[in-house]
Amino acid sequence: MATSTVSASINTETKTIVSHHLAQAGTTANEVIRSLWNYIAATGKIPRFDAAPEQESETGDSQTFQHLMELRSRTPHGTPLAHMTAADIKRELMMRDV
Repeated sequence: MATSTVSASINTETKTIVSHHLAQAGTTANEVIRSLWNYIAATGKIPRFDAAPEQESETGDSQTFQHLMELRSRTPHGTPLAHMTAADIKRELMMRDV
C-alpha cells in the first residue's frame, strides 16, 4: 500500500511535553497520528478536544485537582506559582522530570 506524509506545526513547549508523555506510554507521535487517522477513516467521526485540561479539571471534583487548589491557596502571593493556571503548574512540574 502506498503511504503519504501528514505534517503539522505545534509550538515547541507543547511538543516537548507531549514527547515526554508519549515516551512514558511507549509510543510515538507517528503511531498516535496513524491511529487517529485510521479511526477517522473507519468511523467518519472526528474526535473533538474542545476543553483545555484546566477547564476539564475545574469542572470535575478530582482529588488531585482539589489538592492542587489547596496548595495554590497556601502559596505566597509574591511567587510565580500564585498566578499560574492548573495547566501552567502541571507543565512546570512535568518539565522538571524531562
